[in-house]
Amino acid sequence: MGDSNGWSGPDERDQARRFLQLWRNQGELDADMICGYMQAKGVHARGIKRLRKIIDTMNDN
Repeated sequence: MGDSNGWSGPDERDQARRFLQLWRNQGELDADMICGYMQAKGVHARGIKRLRKIIDTMNDN
């Protein structure tokens, strides 16, 4: 998901939202777990911050 690109472009953000929506349908998204996993996979801090914002927005709705 995202290929460590930081989810900065609109297509990448939309792709992330699609994957996250699938997971959300199974229960609330655990932002800490997802972001921790992505950090372990080598995603840079800016990308994780963007991903966290996407997840938080989805959880607020």
